[in-house]
Amino acid sequence: MISTKAGIIPGDIDIGLVPKKYLQKILLDTAIVEEADLHIVGNQRHVLAPSYYQFAIEQSRKHLGINTIDIHYIHNPELSMRVLSEEAFYKQLEVLFLFYEEQVSKGNIRYYGFATWNGLLCDPEEQGYISLEKVMKTLLKVVGVNHHFKFLQFPYNKIIHYAKTRRNQQVNQQFHTVLDAAKEFGLITVTSAPFNLGKLIDRDCTPNDHLLSILGEQNISSVMVGMKHLNHVINNLRLIQIKH
Repeated sequence: MISTKAGIIPGDIDIGLVPKKYLQKILLDTAIVEEADLHIVGNQRHVLAPSYYQFAIEQSRKHLGINTIDIHYIHNPELSMRVLSEEAFYKQLEVLFLFYEEQVSKGNIRYYGFATWNGLLCDPEEQGYISLEKVMKTLLKVVGVNHHFKFLQFPYNKIIHYAKTRRNQQVNQQFHTVLDAAKEFGLITVTSAPFNLGKLIDRDCTPNDHLLSILGEQNISSVMVGMKHLNHVINNLRLIQIKH
């Protein structure tokens, strides 16, 4: 399964553009996005405009050398939620979801979903909170039951354990954890940051210990982990064999 994502404006190390210059030269000057599309939180700039996702999907297909991306994630949509009203956020999602379904029908992607940091994990009264129930109602409204929104990604580790311990997602008037709510909606969950950005790796608890612990959790289908060396890939494949 090959996945990639879009939403936060990136830079481009190959052509030496930092995000601010990339935004101006590649996106604004060519009218891929408009100034009004930008949702700015601190140093980060996020968009929900389908025109940007069209550009991003084409760039990823070219860079990866493939015709069809298995999973395309909307990256950190909570940034746009922090800028927009709740009503405006879900209205923009309606348009974006229709765009994604069109991409599926064209064979450019197979599935799509959210790759979040804290949007699905924080309390409902916090800035940037995303209601999974409202997301699913939005999908049913504009797409129907045969939608291809199937994946959720969020951090999970010994420090950021809220996906399992915090009942912050309402389903049918009852609050559930994200993991349980995702199961109720038939969504596949993928976790990120297993080492809490490297802060959890020490002599007492090895990377293998952390990965095996997360892989042993119910309702977690996969763990996203960065691997720069071949021996890490080989080791992690062996871990999967141990669990299965």
